[in-house]
Amino acid sequence: GGTGGTGGTDTGGTSGTGGTGTDGGPGGSGDTNVAGQGFLTDDGLFQEDLIPENVVTPLSGTGFGASNLVFDRETGQVSGTVTLTDVDADRLDLMVGPPGANGFVAVALEDLGGGVWTIPTNLSAEQTAFVLQNLNSGNLYLAASNSANPDGVVRRQVLPGSVLQFRTSVSGINGGTAEGFLLVNPTTGDYSITWNTSDPTLVSAHVNDGIVSGSTENNFATLTQRTSNPSRFFKDGNFNDPADLLFPDLLERLNNGEVFLDAHAADDTRVFFGQLTAAN
Repeated sequence: GGTGGTGGTDTGGTSGTGGTGTDGGPGGSGDTNVAGQGFLTDDGLFQEDLIPENVVTPLSGTGFGASNLVFDRETGQVSGTVTLTDVDADRLDLMVGPPGANGFVAVALEDLGGGVWTIPTNLSAEQTAFVLQNLNSGNLYLAASNSANPDGVVRRQVLPGSVLQFRTSVSGINGGTAEGFLLVNPTTGDYSITWNTSDPTLVSAHVNDGIVSGSTENNFATLTQRTSNPSRFFKDGNFNDPADLLFPDLLERLNNGEVFLDAHAADDTRVFFGQLTAAN
């Protein structure tokens, strides 16, 4: 993870501000969301429990965190508290990462004592823009952690109901594994791509238009390699933005099974490649 409160520098691109897309267009209405529901209400209220079973890898226990947060769906400002019960935590963070994968810190909550943690009041404009894009794409979660469990002891994803999820999990040509996640919100147009590999020596990665088993490779857009974790590549954006390389038919391509991720070694060998399919 990164340091608390500096998430805005890890976007690898401009933060989406929401587009003009509507539900019911390509990509559907959101009812294929692998989580089964959206936990974030339309007015931005998030009152869901953080539990051990949601941690990657799941833990057991009876401790939980009760969230009482409000996200401004227009600005990305967030306020409120999370109260931990029977949870041994050194920190509690609003994290950037897809369901089923670990991410990095966007906002570090402040410990008020007695198990109560609060969102700091001095979030920068860069932070709130970063929170907004990842909120819209479903790429935010809350996690309490300690030194023995740095990936979390309790966790909960912050999911709008309209977010669609696409995934791939593959082995590399030299062994090792890679997991890819693409989260997209048909309502706002915001998307987030995460490509976690087991090989920190890779030098480039792309999202591609086409079939992975085909003989040709058509780079759709380049992913950004995370400086502090070279085995992680990512891209955030909005498919309604004409300047975005995934404009305008990302959803159509995904629904047709024509989007895949790859990653390359220094000699341009394609080490990992995997087709993105709808999670269900």
